[in-house]
Amino acid sequence: MPRINNNIIISDISAIYTYPGSFIPSLSVAFKTASGEEQKIFEETQIVEFLNSTTDIKNGGKNRTISSDLEDIIISHTGVVFLKDGQYHYKEPIRKQKLKTKPFFNKQPPWWQDDSNFDKIVEFASTILSTFPSSRIFSLGQSPAWIVKASEMLAKARSEKGEFGYIPFSGSFLDRQKEFSGNFYIGDRPFPNTELQENYRKYLQGIGLSPQEIIIRAKEGSKTTILEYTNTGVSVASFALILFSWAKEEKIEQELMASLDIVTFARNTLPPVTVLNISPLFMSISCTNLYAENALLVSLANGVDTGANSDRIVPHYSQSLWNLPPAPVVENIEHVKTLSDKLQQSVIKKILTEASLTHFQLDCREITSPEMFKRRHDKDKNNSYLGL
Repeated sequence: MPRINNNIIISDISAIYTYPGSFIPSLSVAFKTASGEEQKIFEETQIVEFLNSTTDIKNGGKNRTISSDLEDIIISHTGVVFLKDGQYHYKEPIRKQKLKTKPFFNKQPPWWQDDSNFDKIVEFASTILSTFPSSRIFSLGQSPAWIVKASEMLAKARSEKGEFGYIPFSGSFLDRQKEFSGNFYIGDRPFPNTELQENYRKYLQGIGLSPQEIIIRAKEGSKTTILEYTNTGVSVASFALILFSWAKEEKIEQELMASLDIVTFARNTLPPVTVLNISPLFMSISCTNLYAENALLVSLANGVDTGANSDRIVPHYSQSLWNLPPAPVVENIEHVKTLSDKLQQSVIKKILTEASLTHFQLDCREITSPEMFKRRHDKDKNNSYLGL
């Protein structure tokens, strides 16, 4: 990632999408200190304040610690910063302007505005349940959360046993060697220190996802399945590094691998992520790749992250927050209930369709059985005077 100097690294330049038509630009910066690394996120006018104080631009840029290339990247990717008279300035908030198309901006309407998406989510959930029966199914972060929620609803409606959960996990701290390759390594991204990793391990243990618990549950007949929607695989690789480094310390990494299914799903225009070669672990972790309909995945990725209209059901939980438990998502309770009710309607529709198909299949088997054929033949002879 781009460095400002040896002690300051720009770890992410992005925009948070909030509905309707609102983009909040953000700059994630890692500061190296004597005690480790501290990550801060600057939003909107804070970006300008940070740049003006960091680059020494007030002195004509003579002592600037930011390259012109990095300056151009920040200006173009945030869309709100411009340079004038030796100072960085903030434009009129981008949410009040007519937006320009940028690769990381998704201007499509939220997924729930298309009623057919609820049915598609349920169909994909049905595929998950049939592919991984008797599994404990977890969503890694928010992306697959509504698929896991639909899986839970569908299993309950079918009177099937199951365990379903959500793993708060945001961002990544590994880099890829090549685009779409399965090789991951520790690069310039901020990496969680030992204390943060220990805190996150304690959290995983509390929700039944320690390596020991995963292995025990598999021996009892319930493997653990973790779902992740991937573009490049850096997030799922980062999570796997936490889990398998823990297992390696306890010398149970091979047992863990046999007890766990990591399931990635991606648009069919992207190469599948089927293996995670994580250099710090010196091991390869196999993944199962499932393809979902492109339109569905694009829609699910186009949620609303914050506010009363947010579809988030898994707390945002990046490594900088691991010193505390994840904060519950409460600001959107009514909206999530509305979406859940609509999803339940699609589940009921699916169950009724399955029941109708089962009834039809039973009727066909009954009609074509030798015993039923004989009974109907005898009945036809006895009622021949009716012209039957």
